Amino acid sequence: MTLVARLVVLFSIAVSVFATARAWARQAAEDENTIALRVAAIADARERLAEDIRATPIPTSGMTVDDFVRKSGGDERFAALIQKAEQIGGPREIGNEICQVRIELPGDRVAQCLVEIAAAHADRSPIKSEVLAKDLADWKNTRFSKLGTGRRPGRANALPPNGPNDKWRVVDDKTRQKAIEEAKADAVKQVLKSIAAIPIGDKTAGDIIQDADPVRVSLE
Repeated sequence: MTLVARLVVLFSIAVSVFATARAWARQAAEDENTIALRVAAIADARERLAEDIRATPIPTSGMTVDDFVRKSGGDERFAALIQKAEQIGGPREIGNEICQVRIELPGDRVAQCLVEIAAAHADRSPIKSEVLAKDLADWKNTRFSKLGTGRRPGRANALPPNGPNDKWRVVDDKTRQKAIEEAKADAVKQVLKSIAAIPIGDKTAGDIIQDADPVRVSLE
């Protein structure tokens, strides 16, 4: 095969690689954006759920869950409980800009956590664990649930706030851009791998691309 013929074949391969890589990278970027919005929505839901539970009064004690947790030194155990909240249903996506997720914790699990805090920090707890267990007995019929929202920054002014304490939970631009670049690089590698074994004369496409530094560098 002449040099001109090889270059023509190589050019055709390059065009195909670029087109395929661009499509794969675009899909990877969309997937990355979807994941980022879901993570943001879950983080927002957890924060809202924690705030809601902390603001809940503990019967007969004259204090809220927040008062109790702070005085008992149970913040770490309480935070671990919030992380275990379960997602209810699937995420609700509005285009590529917004994602909403609802999470929930049964009242008896919250009550159990608070009783465990009281027992583990008996020297600091303002309520004895056995007394707290009785006070929270009715929570077995309660469920704590919150909706979280993940938004792209550009949608901030286009939507009404989700509440007085609304906070955006978005992945920063630097992290997002890095993920997109990694997706593009991976797409190119996958395409190159898929055509590497194609025979071109006495060589393969992989050999030619590897030998042609300008082409290989432009693809990568």
